[in-house]
Order: sequence, then C-alpha cells, then structure tokens
Amino acid sequence: MGLQKPTKGRALFRGRDIYKLKGKDFLEYRRSVQLVHQDPYAALNPALTIYQSLAPAITRWKIADKKEVRSQVASLLEFVGLKPQNYMDKYPNQLSGGERQRVCVARALSVRPKLVVADEPVTMIDVSLRLSIVDLLLRSKQEFGTGYIFITHDMALARYFLVKGGGGRLMVMQNGNLVETGEVEEVINNPKHDYTKKLISSVGERRERGQGKAPLRGGKFPYFGEPVFVDPAG
Repeated sequence: MGLQKPTKGRALFRGRDIYKLKGKDFLEYRRSVQLVHQDPYAALNPALTIYQSLAPAITRWKIADKKEVRSQVASLLEFVGLKPQNYMDKYPNQLSGGERQRVCVARALSVRPKLVVADEPVTMIDVSLRLSIVDLLLRSKQEFGTGYIFITHDMALARYFLVKGGGGRLMVMQNGNLVETGEVEEVINNPKHDYTKKLISSVGERRERGQGKAPLRGGKFPYFGEPVFVDPAG
C-alpha cells in the first residue's frame, strides 16, 4: 500500500517500484490500489455517517461532479446490497458487521481502483454472511475488471475465490516468506511444502452429524456450512 517502507526487497506495481514513485505518479498509485480491512468495526470513523465516509474520495478524485456525489454514493451502496435510503445517513454503530464490511467494500471501489488488497475480509463476519461478501468482491472483479490480492488463512475460501473468479495464482506464505505458489488446484491436490499441507489439513470436519470431511479436494466448490478450523500451529 506504500504506507511502510520495507527493510529490504521491492514492491512493484505495473513494473514500477512504488517507493520510487513521486508526485502525480505516487498519487495515481494510491488511487489505483485500495484496501479492504480485516476488521470492519475499526475501519470506519464512528463520528461520520456512511455518506460522510464515502463522499470525500469521490470528491477528491473527481469521480463525479459535486452535485452528483450523493447519487454516486447511492449507486455504490446499491452495488454492495445496501438500500441508500436506509443507510446513507446512518452511523457505523447502527450497522451490523456484515453491513459495515459492505460499506468498506463500497469505499474501496469508490475511486475505481485497478487493484484491491482484501486482508482477511470475512474473518470477523458471521459464518452465514461470509460467502455473500466474497461473492460481492467477485462481482466487482467481473463487472469492473478489478484485480485482487485476497489474503486468507482459509484454504477452502482461497479455492472458492480463485475457482469462481475464473482462476489465478495461489501463493502460500509462512513467516513472511513465499514457500509455494501455483495454480490453485495443483497446489491443493499436490502440495509440496509442509506448511501448505498443514493449511489444507486444517480445514476440519463438517458440523453436520459430526462427521464427513470438508471436500477441499474435488467437487465443484468447497463446503461452507459451518466448518471447524484447526490452528495449523497448534
């Protein structure tokens, strides 16, 4: 995101080192790459209404004329599944976790980014709502051509995002180091690194009848009912 300079290595965006960008080039990078935070309860300013949280970026980047900012915010809320008349003037404390995360997605998409970094975007949301948020991200990918770096410890969720999203590379990191990468089905069906194997095995049994493995391998999509996740480290 360009917020903290690494002690070594480079961060490239479209072939350019982001820490060497200056002036208009850096500002354009900041617009082009947006973030969806893990914690929707901490990501929104509690003193601002939903409109006040979404409008400034639209105005700053001239996404819409001043007279059209409110209608642009309304369109964003509709896109993420929230009725503008019910949410525009509410404060974050009046929203559920899932609703807050939808607002965070709307804010990230408000400046028409080329890339969104989704950092564990459903970890703090009720299990029953997680897929709806992931499908919302995938919808923006399809309709706007938005690229995603989708960060998760849930291998089943990673598979769902990549397979339903039309493909992409799965990258497994351990302690900040890249230990394995490849097409998602290849990595899941033929893992090479021990940590990858632990992540795959950590997808626990279904709660249904207390038996039956979650079908991470094979099948159309992984099971998302109410899986039990086991800490690979523990």
